[in-house]
Amino acid sequence: MKRKFYVIDKDNTILKQITDNEKTQLDKAINEISENNMRNWGFIFINQNYRSLFIESNKLFSKLSKTHVNSFEEMEEATKLLNYHFFNYLSSINTFIDHTTKFITNRYKEKKEVITEFKKLTNRIYDSHFEYRLLYSLRNYTLHAGYSICTIIVKHNEKQVSYIPCINKSSLLEKGKKSFNAILKKDFELQPQQIPIFELIKKSINHYKEINNFIEELIKDSNIENKRTLREIYGIKTNESIIKSFMIDNGNEKLVFAIPYQYL
Repeated sequence: MKRKFYVIDKDNTILKQITDNEKTQLDKAINEISENNMRNWGFIFINQNYRSLFIESNKLFSKLSKTHVNSFEEMEEATKLLNYHFFNYLSSINTFIDHTTKFITNRYKEKKEVITEFKKLTNRIYDSHFEYRLLYSLRNYTLHAGYSICTIIVKHNEKQVSYIPCINKSSLLEKGKKSFNAILKKDFELQPQQIPIFELIKKSINHYKEINNFIEELIKDSNIENKRTLREIYGIKTNESIIKSFMIDNGNEKLVFAIPYQYL
């Protein structure tokens, strides 16, 4: 028996039969919206890890500042905690860039101009911003060579104590010879021995926002069209109170699935 598709209400009353062609349209629309949403997870993770890094480091520095001279053990623990949150941030930015690149090349393989525009954007950011180049490479450095933050500079004045997490230029180049390309090695010549990393992180977040905004603008029309397709085929109207479901009748069994209302 040929499968049949229906929209039903909570009492399993059939409200509408779905044609094979409409079922194909539903699958395509749901898959595209789902892919669009999952693509955005990478940027959400960047923001979450960014906030966690600064929230937890502020708590840490506040605690450390209550002691006039911090012990070696306290500073070692602090460095460990900072590296934990920093590595989460590094992992999320690389995941975002890699997944976004794959998304673009797969979704727009028939539209080479879109891929070209995306490459122009990421190349421009890479060529123009040291922090973008460095952070992308630091993730691989951390995986294969060592942890990035190895120094916390402590500065005292009459009113407060400041803690400045840094990466050590010599240490990076010694341990991670294969982690940094010729461009970054040239960059390091212009950097101090101890490179304050938090200022670079604060600058970097804007680059990922720019890339994400490019993608959001790109997929905006397809999201609108796909949501319209779902509403029309399911027969769902704005502010409708009836909760509908989707049923597949295989002849010997009937399978009921929730309609993805969050996509409407």
